[in-house]
Amino acid sequence: MRPRALRRLAMIVTLLLLTLRGPAPAQTPPPTPTPSATPPQVDRLKVAVQLEREQNDPILMTLVYASQYAPVYEALVEEDPGHHFVPMLATDWSMSPDGKTWTFALRKGVQWHFGWGAFTAKDVVHTLQRHVRADSTSVQVNIMQELLDHVEVVNDYQLIFRLPQPRTDLHIQLSTRWWNAIVCKAHCDAEGQEGLNRKMVGTGPYQFKERVLGQSLVLERVPYPHWRVTPDFKEIQFLLVPEPTTRLAMLVRGEAHLALVPFDSQPQATAKGLTVLKATVRPCRCMPCLGAIIWPANPIMTRPSPGPNGRCGRH
Repeated sequence: MRPRALRRLAMIVTLLLLTLRGPAPAQTPPPTPTPSATPPQVDRLKVAVQLEREQNDPILMTLVYASQYAPVYEALVEEDPGHHFVPMLATDWSMSPDGKTWTFALRKGVQWHFGWGAFTAKDVVHTLQRHVRADSTSVQVNIMQELLDHVEVVNDYQLIFRLPQPRTDLHIQLSTRWWNAIVCKAHCDAEGQEGLNRKMVGTGPYQFKERVLGQSLVLERVPYPHWRVTPDFKEIQFLLVPEPTTRLAMLVRGEAHLALVPFDSQPQATAKGLTVLKATVRPCRCMPCLGAIIWPANPIMTRPSPGPNGRCGRH
């Protein structure tokens, strides 16, 4: 992932977490809402962002664009701000001593948006199937195929993966670190890909309201007590604004409440009375893996090779 794209994703998700973050309860009953330290002054939070790709299907997206579906969908495991992995749609998980058998207990009573029923193990298996289909953009096709080939559905709320090789990080692979959102099987079976293209159906604290391609995406708070968190704002509107100077101008004019502003423009923003929000999530080290270690003195780095015009050049 490009550093600029990674920073942009971190900023977007951080802004959303400031609004959505709540502790992951161990019990299924919804938490009792507590008053906010600072009550929201608006019903609709307007966030100006740069979003090059728009899509309602999380498995046809990449991690860079997770901000548009993060409030709607949930994963089995959540990575919290301290980079600890805590229950989300899975209430518990365990690994056998040899690392080959993983058992996941799923949360009961979680409802899909718009009346599509309760979340069960069938939705997890369906999501694995979608990861390995031909048009998937998932970067985890291999592991998802392995899981699909070795999954045992014990009942609606228990899954066992009996893997051929040890794997000690399965809970991480199925967590929000990779935004492995669980997709509703009943909705996909009934309306197919066209239905998912029209509307997101998740289990998160916000549900889909409308999308105007190239302009905006509106999400609204679910009309019932959510099992995990009650958001402060009734709606979130993502305003698609590719130009940083325009986003800053919208903040100054009051047309947006939050916006992604380049670091070199932040002094200008503070000079106009705006507040720069600092990330509350600790940084996580990222290491790109290129598949090989090649030293500059290696002949492969200096051998002649044909260039795009057919002539020989050097790497």
